[in-house]
Amino acid sequence: MTFPLINKIYEYNGQKVQVWQQDLFIKVYLKTQPNTGGVYFLTENWWKFMFKAKFLFDAPKLSTAY
Repeated sequence: MTFPLINKIYEYNGQKVQVWQQDLFIKVYLKTQPNTGGVYFLTENWWKFMFKAKFLFDAPKLSTAY
């Protein structure tokens, strides 16, 4: 069980996903982290994500130049 935090990378349903937004206790908005190809945006139930996700690491930070 893990509390979903924004800009963190989790393993969920066999893929690496990043939480980029959430409605507390309702939905979690995710984007995939593929090795090649495009990014997919997903929405999941907040509670299901909390019980099934496993924290991996912090998302990379952008340079201050952006």
